[in-house]
Amino acid sequence: MLGWSGGDKQVVLFTLHAKLFALFLQVVSNLLIPDHEADAFNPPLSPLALHSPLDRIALFTFSGLARWDGAYFISIAEYGYVFEQMFAFFPLLPFFLNAISMPLRACLGLSAYSALLVSTAILNTLLSLLAALGLYRLGRHVLECEVLARHAALLFAINPATVFTIAAYSESLFASLTFWGLLSLERASTIPAAILLGLASAARSNGIANAGFAAYSVLRRFMRPGHFCSTSKTSLVVLAILLPSLAFQEYGRQLFCNLSPLHDVPDHMIRYGQSQGYRIRGVRGDLPRYCNTTLPAMYRHLQEFHWGLGLFKYYELKQIPNFLLAGPSVLLAASATLAFIYARPTFCLTLGLERKTKLSEVFVGFFRCSVFVYVTHMAAMLIIGLVFMHVQVLTRFLASSCPAFYWFAAHISLPEAQTSRWRSRSHPELVCRFTCRLSDCSTHASPSVVRE
Repeated sequence: MLGWSGGDKQVVLFTLHAKLFALFLQVVSNLLIPDHEADAFNPPLSPLALHSPLDRIALFTFSGLARWDGAYFISIAEYGYVFEQMFAFFPLLPFFLNAISMPLRACLGLSAYSALLVSTAILNTLLSLLAALGLYRLGRHVLECEVLARHAALLFAINPATVFTIAAYSESLFASLTFWGLLSLERASTIPAAILLGLASAARSNGIANAGFAAYSVLRRFMRPGHFCSTSKTSLVVLAILLPSLAFQEYGRQLFCNLSPLHDVPDHMIRYGQSQGYRIRGVRGDLPRYCNTTLPAMYRHLQEFHWGLGLFKYYELKQIPNFLLAGPSVLLAASATLAFIYARPTFCLTLGLERKTKLSEVFVGFFRCSVFVYVTHMAAMLIIGLVFMHVQVLTRFLASSCPAFYWFAAHISLPEAQTSRWRSRSHPELVCRFTCRLSDCSTHASPSVVRE
């Protein structure tokens, strides 16, 4: 984080302005647009939630941040894991929200709910800045083109899933941990990579997909003689990524299969769960299927039982509007994958494991060798989303986890980036520096403009 460049400052300031504007729009929209009456998780507020004028101000300003999945995260932070389906939401975000809300409650006298709303706005704004900066520095390292990396980070600040980066969702937390973790992995900083990517898998279920980056790094090093030590260290990163998800599922199974008693859960939450037919921790009933499995299967059960997810289960005529909603993101990710395969067919066929790259095949920018694993990761996320998930989630799913999503968007939105397939080792750096200077001029004249 030390040694800030002009690009660092521009990315952070632009992202800050974008997030503050998004928060302002949230307040206005929440005030002017009536809430949609959806069959979604919406527990009643505690009788103590509005006991002071500051509570009312916080609720008026930030209540729009706790809709849909945000209601789950806020409830988990306030009461813990009370209902079974809460275990579809990983614990790291509620942990941080609680940590920030405690001094707010002590200093301002806010109720727990109001303090969590304010904590959401503060935390996710800061995490968005960290995520944008992490993406920028990762892009500089991987792409070796500052202009492309900077524009990708600016696009992150205004991505279509921006509302989820400020609401009580884990997108900003996951993106910041993932981008900085991948940068540490690129720099062969094993311990920071293991910590950051391990925390990412404690923030979202798809964090385990980051193990693919470490596994690919192990595979490439394994192809070289004399790299056993570095291979062993990188293998520890894979283990660090897998453990939090497995431990969390086992924790949930212990709570609901051994009927752990409820502690400090208010009556209004228990009554709400009973009225909705939820499985409540500590309440006797039929044991769920995952209690009889050897391997952790709780998360899969929750997705199938509570959200109806499964192989092509979302492919219904009534879901056509949601497919259209996800269309632009799907098209962008698919186009990026196909463009990379078309530009580098031999490299893709060999999984980038050939010993040497011919001089005539040296690329820069989006089509560099080092981008291959990021494109592969994005393609895998795209296929999983299209086949197993609610397809409208794909936009925020890709936007919070795939650096290549932004690199390709920056590549196609910058005319000078279209000439990124150069044929020598010296010319690409010179041309890239030249385009950076041109971009510096345009952004100096209008620093908050991103070319479409």
